This record gives sequence, structure tokens and C-alpha cells, in this order.
Amino acid sequence: MKTEPSSSTTKSGWTKVAQYLFRYEATDEIFARFRVHGKIVRVATGQTMVANATLKLRDLMKDEFDRSAQADPSMSEIRTFGGALAVMKCRIL
Repeated sequence: MKTEPSSSTTKSGWTKVAQYLFRYEATDEIFARFRVHGKIVRVATGQTMVANATLKLRDLMKDEFDRSAQADPSMSEIRTFGGALAVMKCRIL
């Protein structure tokens, strides 16, 4: 009988420990992985305990969203498809 590897562990050494949190097995450090305006961001939490990393996750996500909004202020106001269409019209014309 074959046993399949766990779906949370991959050959690369990453294990999912909570929503948006992954542990790198080589260093035992926990990283946050989430999307900001369509781009995947991976940030080291500096923690090895899941409880502490979970508490720090909200601050990391807020910092990344703020940083992306400062880089392109027009993207921070887009909430709907109509808003995205208005930004594209401004860029084209």
C-alpha cells in the first residue's frame, strides 16, 4: 500500500501552518504569504511560534498594503471594475 506525502508539505521544505502562514523547514522560521493588488508577497515574520506569527500577520499585511498604495496611489482607490476602467481610461488618454 502506497502512502502519499502530506498535502501541506512539499519537496521544497515549506509547510502550511495557518492561513497565509508557512514554515520553512530548514530554518524553522514562519513566513507570511498573501496577495497585494494581484501580486504575491512573501514576508518573514521573524517568529518560530505560530501564535506569535498569527498576531504579527495583520500588521505585516497592513504595512504591505500601505507600501503598495504609496507606490501607486491610483491603485488604492480602486474598489470596483468601474474604478479600474476609469484608471485605464486616464492612462490611455
